[in-house]
Amino acid sequence: MAEKLTIEQLVEFIQKRVETRQGGVTFVAIDGPSGAGKTTIADALQQSDLAATVIHIDDFYSDEGVNPLGGLTPEEACDEYVDWQRLQELVLEPLKDGDTGYYPVYDWVARKPGEWVTLQPRGVLVIEGVYAMRPEIRDSYDVTVYVDTPPETRLGRLSERSDNPVWVKRWAQAEEWYNENIRPADYADVMVSGF
Repeated sequence: MAEKLTIEQLVEFIQKRVETRQGGVTFVAIDGPSGAGKTTIADALQQSDLAATVIHIDDFYSDEGVNPLGGLTPEEACDEYVDWQRLQELVLEPLKDGDTGYYPVYDWVARKPGEWVTLQPRGVLVIEGVYAMRPEIRDSYDVTVYVDTPPETRLGRLSERSDNPVWVKRWAQAEEWYNENIRPADYADVMVSGF
């Protein structure tokens, strides 16, 4: 099982990876269940001496998952809710090759991709969110972090997030399938407790 670190220890852990890379981008994945505190931890890395750039997996929400005909099984939803191929093609691969990355941020109000973001191939890049450590992109990262938070804390946070219980239920089923079958916690370099 991965070693548990505090935020301060996580910053030091990532800094050591940055120093061994000697340039380019240091890629960090932060995965864990909804409401675990992934965004809070990513924000802390952004505010730290690392000055990390943060990309939210929610920015890559897929049009395919919005309102599929006939619904999706949890396994299908796990594959469809996040456009990990776009993340790989537009961000991870170009930056790893030393090229500029770019991507459209998903607009949750308009329900379609919106404003474009450009990324330079340097510094620490944090990809945070459920599905960040999918098997297809897991090897892209220099550091993998799993956020482990008690279910009662997470569920309390989630109850305040959405007014669409049908979508929340569908998302939760896909996320549960992901955590039970893909098991991102098993592939984490380190674990951090959510706040």
